Amino acid sequence: MKIIKNWKLALVVMGLLLASCAPNTLNKKATEIAKSFYTDYLKACDTLDEKKILNVKKTYMTETMIEEIALRTRQLDADAVTGVQDSTGMKNKLVVEEGENDEWAVVTFDMKTEEGKPYRIYEIKLHFRDVDKKRLIDTLDMTIYDVDEDGDKIKNEYKTKWANKEILSEEDKKDMSEMKRYFDELEDEGYIG
Repeated sequence: MKIIKNWKLALVVMGLLLASCAPNTLNKKATEIAKSFYTDYLKACDTLDEKKILNVKKTYMTETMIEEIALRTRQLDADAVTGVQDSTGMKNKLVVEEGENDEWAVVTFDMKTEEGKPYRIYEIKLHFRDVDKKRLIDTLDMTIYDVDEDGDKIKNEYKTKWANKEILSEEDKKDMSEMKRYFDELEDEGYIG
């Protein structure tokens, strides 16, 4: 009987240790989770394995955020998590800073390579919501700055519409469904982004 009790205790302790090592537990700071997310995401993108990429999203994002990012990716003709079609070289440019409070982190990729050449800066504001003892991304607002040779910037913003709501209204669900149908119809007609 004593062996069984110790065995059960060992399982509980191991479970707690594994949970505390998870990349997005409640005790982790938003900046730590954001850095883990983008590091894992960029590694998965390097493999070009859609299952690995989806697994990273499922680890770090709410279900609605995953759906919204898929729609935004189709809208942008680029990966809505990174803002680019090919994330080569982004790992070395990753900077993560604290956001407006404990629930926010700001991720920046400054893609400047050479003085006097055009480049882009990607600034991503992530919000984390506590769900089932995990901190998951429910907002991914991206601002892309196109910087020309003179340093002048053009700003494009892509804001979260649905995932940051705790409960989607019927109107929200309808809007998401219509957007998906629109892109499905474009693909059926042969449009490739």
